[in-house]
Amino acid sequence: MRGLAVPVSLQIRGYRHLMVASLISNTGGWGQSVAVGVVAYHDHNWWALYLGSLVPTFLPRALMGPWSGWFADRFPRRQVIIYALSIQLIDALVFWWLKATRDDLRVVEMFTLITISSICNTVINVARQALVKEMVPFDSLSNALSVNGLNVRVGQALGSSLGGVLSTPDKQSWLFLGNAISYLPVLYVMYRLKDFGREKPVRQCEPVRMREALKYVAREQETRRALIVVVLMTVCMSGDVANPPIGQALGGPRAYALVLAAGGVGSVLAALIQSVLKERRKPTLSGLLGWSALMSFPVAVYSSTSSLPVAMACLGMAYACGNVSTVLSNVLVVGRAPREKSGRVGAIYQMTMQCSTLFSGLVTYLVLDHVEAGVRVIFTTINLIGMAVLCVWWALETPRLRLALSSSCLLWVLHTPGLRRDRQP
Repeated sequence: MRGLAVPVSLQIRGYRHLMVASLISNTGGWGQSVAVGVVAYHDHNWWALYLGSLVPTFLPRALMGPWSGWFADRFPRRQVIIYALSIQLIDALVFWWLKATRDDLRVVEMFTLITISSICNTVINVARQALVKEMVPFDSLSNALSVNGLNVRVGQALGSSLGGVLSTPDKQSWLFLGNAISYLPVLYVMYRLKDFGREKPVRQCEPVRMREALKYVAREQETRRALIVVVLMTVCMSGDVANPPIGQALGGPRAYALVLAAGGVGSVLAALIQSVLKERRKPTLSGLLGWSALMSFPVAVYSSTSSLPVAMACLGMAYACGNVSTVLSNVLVVGRAPREKSGRVGAIYQMTMQCSTLFSGLVTYLVLDHVEAGVRVIFTTINLIGMAVLCVWWALETPRLRLALSSSCLLWVLHTPGLRRDRQP
């Protein structure tokens, strides 16, 4: 029990206050997400649910990446977060007013309001990522990201539960009002934050170009390789895109809900353990590859099994390993970037994840439409390809494993019957 202690990042007063306020904001945000889905489906149809809530959520995150990095590096990051949060508060109040004064919402109204909120959320995530790097020492950055991941998961659980309770037609407007109120604690913490985020990362006379961040990523070999691992991990493992069809194959909506619950439990446990344990080793590319390769094994079993308990256990393990991989990749890409470029590098990291998720969904559903094989066969094949690439790369990246692999290949070549000289009897 000697390694257990209060999370190092929470010993910093400003970060501790930010996490408490963020928990309230995350709870309100997830409650509104539930309300938007319920309103879109009950007032319209499934196409309204996708076009009115999911599309405006993901597209701005992929398209606004360069601009969010520019804002985070050109202006004081604390000021950027305050302005974006204020716009989100007004957006939530408009949502509440429309729902309170009318029985239904139009798809165009939902699309516009959710797009505005998603754009602000993209800017906030990149600016806050760079601000946390200023608040927390580099040695404690992994712990800070783990605490933030735990904060998001707990807020998701609380907000989803609250949204489920208040999702009846006569109470839905309170979820939008609650989300607007939940932004106030974060705004208060940002106004009171005195030691961080008040200076401009780049001088006013100096240009802020995305090209500089791209050159930095191209020059830093470990950063570039970490981004490639993120792409492989997202695309080949199919991400959350595989969950709906696999859940349907396992037994329908109930199985899908249980599988998602198991994945959430795995993420919470991994984030909790990471936030409590002291960091003993620095994040490395070899560690990122190892955890990504380890994640691929339960994902492959999850996509191929027909047993619901086995699928739940495997997805929980996969989400736990994925949580560790996300923290490691974040530290390797964003944590090691220079202060004046951390906003744009963080935007590149966010864009890589979002574009990989969209590409994964596109590839998955194109394969499902054009290949007559079953859902499990398709996803298992994609996962096994990703697993093979990650495992070989991990073996080549780790010195001991590279030595063992090369020795095994040499012994196999020497003992191949076809390469031996035929001996005369």
